[in-house]
Amino acid sequence: MENALKEFIKIKSQQDWRENTTRNTKYVLEDFIRSIGPQSPVESVTETCFQSHFLNRDDIKYETKLSHKKKLKTFLLWLDENKLARLTSSKLHIENNSSEQAESINYFTREDIEKLTSYISSKVASDIKKGFQTENFNALWLIDFIHWQRLSGMRLSETLHLRAGDIDT
Repeated sequence: MENALKEFIKIKSQQDWRENTTRNTKYVLEDFIRSIGPQSPVESVTETCFQSHFLNRDDIKYETKLSHKKKLKTFLLWLDENKLARLTSSKLHIENNSSEQAESINYFTREDIEKLTSYISSKVASDIKKGFQTENFNALWLIDFIHWQRLSGMRLSETLHLRAGDIDT
């Protein structure tokens, strides 16, 4: 299992992962391997191992479990694609209090967006009066960023890593 993880991390970090993604995923997967035993053969790992030994632990919160689940699914798919194990990642479920919990996504409402952008505008105006910001150098770009993020459908990490050359005009 340890060797499979090392190979997975090596390949993914060379292909498409940034340094932080590699570090965070490696941390989660190493924790999983510790929970099942580092010498466990890859073929013996089942969805039950992922769930009972790791995802459904009582010592981590639901949002953390969701984050871990994404990393585990990526690893599962890689194991399956490379014929190292026959696992179905769709069987990974997160339980709280012995019952499966549905994923919940909380989006900002229009009112939330308006309240946030209004606060930023008033804070910038106040800071300009106090001399902390200037007309040409201030935080009003945050409002554009919020609207771009809301309307583009891009992940935050994708937006933050955009470069001028990424946009085809």
